[in-house]
Amino acid sequence: MFKNLPENRALSLVFLCVAVVFLPSAGLCGTIQTNITSRVSVFSSGNVEADYTIGNTGTETAFHVTVTAFLGLEAHKSDVLGNNSPGGTLRYNATLAIPDLKPGKYTLVTRVTFDDQAGTQHRVYQFTPVSFLPDKVKDSEPAISLELNQPSFTTRSLHQPGGKFNLVLKNHTSGPLQTSVSFYLGDGFTTAEPDRFYQLTAQEKKEDTIPLTMARWVNEDRPYHVVMWYELGGVHYSILREGTIKVEEKPLYIVLLPLIGGVLLLAFLIILFYRKKKN
Repeated sequence: MFKNLPENRALSLVFLCVAVVFLPSAGLCGTIQTNITSRVSVFSSGNVEADYTIGNTGTETAFHVTVTAFLGLEAHKSDVLGNNSPGGTLRYNATLAIPDLKPGKYTLVTRVTFDDQAGTQHRVYQFTPVSFLPDKVKDSEPAISLELNQPSFTTRSLHQPGGKFNLVLKNHTSGPLQTSVSFYLGDGFTTAEPDRFYQLTAQEKKEDTIPLTMARWVNEDRPYHVVMWYELGGVHYSILREGTIKVEEKPLYIVLLPLIGGVLLLAFLIILFYRKKKN
């Protein structure tokens, strides 16, 4: 949507986005429900401004709230905004000054972090598509394709739960390209290197494995988002992928143990039967 702006902001675009994320407080009976509303403006100078309203419609207070905005290689992090009580709101304005902002399609990533009453840190995300000089962007198939598997975890494991992404990148052009791939994981999941850079030669296909870890208190599926971007011909291209990290209660060995026990018991009974028959 467009907004009437002063003449020196005539090329500005305004994007309005709302995200609602519901999180149970770890170890608590209450909940923290975070609502992120953002109004994003892109100016001809290359500045990107985001006005945020962060609401809490849950029943528990979100403590030590901070906001971080990411756009390409640029990032802006707020100081601690304070606590967000049930029914309360916090407001913040983030400005990313990018004088050499290239034409293209971007993904503005907003991360809100906070602590619950028990001191456990949580995070929620919002992803906003942003365009700058869109007339210079070619509508064509992506120069780089991205494939991901759906990771899964079990909550009744004897060891620390672990999972992974299997990432496949393919350069479809006749020249070399560099791409950035960033992983934004649901609350309770982490990876050692969430931001990764890859060099791809012409027509090259590259595979990588990204290990994940899960906090012990996670007991349900969580969303994940992956932002890949690259530049081609002086234009920025961004691709957003999203999916679900599956969390299962019963690992394979719990299902197999009763079956193995039954087989062993049957074998024991057969052996005992033949021994008695011989005697």
